[in-house]
Amino acid sequence: EAHNSHNDDQIREKEAHNSHNEEQIREILTRYYPDIITPQIWARLLKLSNRLPPKSHLTQYIRNHLLEKKKYSEACDVINVLNLEHEFEASEIIEPLVATGRFDVVRRYANVHSFVRHQTIIELSKKGKNKLAVRWIQQWKLNPNHYKHVYLKHKIATCKWMIREGKAKEFMEIICAQNDLRIPFISLLLKKGDIETAREVAKAYYLENEFNFQKSKLPSKDTGSSSVSPESLSSLPQKHLFLDIRAPRGVFFVDTKSKLDLSLKEIMQSDCVGLDAEYMPTFFDSMDTKGCNNNMAPTLLQISTRERTFLFDLLKFDVNMDSVLRELFQSRKVLKIGYAFDDDLSLLRKNVSSSATCFNDLINFLELKRIEKDFQKNDTAHKRGVIEKITEDDSSKSADVEASSHVRRKLSQEDRKSAKRKKKKKKNSLKGKHNHQSGGPLGLSKLCELVLGKPLSKEMQVSNWSRRPLKDKQVSYAALDAYSLVKIRDRLWPATLGDEDENMKKVAMDSRVSIQIQSGSLSEWCFCGGTLRSYMKDVILKP
Repeated sequence: EAHNSHNDDQIREKEAHNSHNEEQIREILTRYYPDIITPQIWARLLKLSNRLPPKSHLTQYIRNHLLEKKKYSEACDVINVLNLEHEFEASEIIEPLVATGRFDVVRRYANVHSFVRHQTIIELSKKGKNKLAVRWIQQWKLNPNHYKHVYLKHKIATCKWMIREGKAKEFMEIICAQNDLRIPFISLLLKKGDIETAREVAKAYYLENEFNFQKSKLPSKDTGSSSVSPESLSSLPQKHLFLDIRAPRGVFFVDTKSKLDLSLKEIMQSDCVGLDAEYMPTFFDSMDTKGCNNNMAPTLLQISTRERTFLFDLLKFDVNMDSVLRELFQSRKVLKIGYAFDDDLSLLRKNVSSSATCFNDLINFLELKRIEKDFQKNDTAHKRGVIEKITEDDSSKSADVEASSHVRRKLSQEDRKSAKRKKKKKKNSLKGKHNHQSGGPLGLSKLCELVLGKPLSKEMQVSNWSRRPLKDKQVSYAALDAYSLVKIRDRLWPATLGDEDENMKKVAMDSRVSIQIQSGSLSEWCFCGGTLRSYMKDVILKP
């Protein structure tokens, strides 16, 4: 009995000691967390202790130490962990987040707590972020009838952009198909001074009595000085700044059966073609209450060889065009080159025709977007002109191999330096923008600038691609998008493979080889010819 009582005393002392330690830990967690751990970890540990302080103390602590110090992300995380969302008004959390542009935190918080979504949409609309508000209304499946003013503001903002970019006349029918936009559209045209277009719209929809066109005057122009400042000249788009190359035999528009037969014969004789597609831009159908994107229907498919660019009119898609495109897409002899063409394919399958089978399979395809990571890793090397040095036509093969090894050493050094710099830099989650420096997608225009020396002009990207006939600028833009893909391939790959081994060139055009090389290090492929030759001889050409 004495022994058992002694053991019981030891157990009680141990329990008292543990409880004292728990109290000390709880004291540290509730008072001194900023000096030791982050608020998120503090909240999780506090929840695991199962002895939470009163909610009034916690809410006061969050207001005084997090919200007032503008630590909104930490405050939202703590509120989520400790289930304190109903202790705060929706405006108390959402309003400062939207005001400071913390849209990523707003979305994360509203995804968890549905009762703040209405306040989120209201605050976004006050901030002028109506496009983002419309997108979130669709994602959260809110009732669009409760947010008609948000939809209207977004539509009016789109009309302002069209008028500012000089595309009001081009998309006039699409705008006026929205009944609630006709009067605001005419008012915006009059305010801009485009009385002719405003009168044309008013006459077409019997709204002439709603406006007094006689009192409307064009904005006064300063005729005192005819000189143009150098600053204004430098801000104007200049043609020579953009890539301007054309296929030697021009453009061939394909919209009949006879033209289909001619185009197929010429395309199948080429060893590679560039692929691209154009669509009607999405404006107001993206705000459809059902979430449908009807305006994203493809209207044009561009296929370019080295000699000629073919524009297939998808508005006249039929069985004959389906068979021609299927023969091309399933051919193993012709290399197909694209940039982000997977997205195009999904839209082509979805929106061209329910009976279309040509877009189901794409064999022997090379995706140029995959080389972006290589360009981004070696950004400093590009600034020093490494690409230009490698893509030049070298007369000596030995000099080419020596230069490639020198470049490889330079790139490895730059990779190590850039990796160290990236570790020091913090990720900016506020902007969320994708650009060349932040590791986002380059875009075809930037890729052309890096490889061909000049970027692509995107002036006609947002235009009415359903109009027939197309404008000359539209034809040139569409043809150049596809033809530039072939030029990029010819600039990179022959400089790598060299001209001494034709059999190796043929092997490199095979889709299986392309996939194997793309899955590895593209810096060795694009920049170091000797490495690719040894790689192909040792790995790909083995039995």
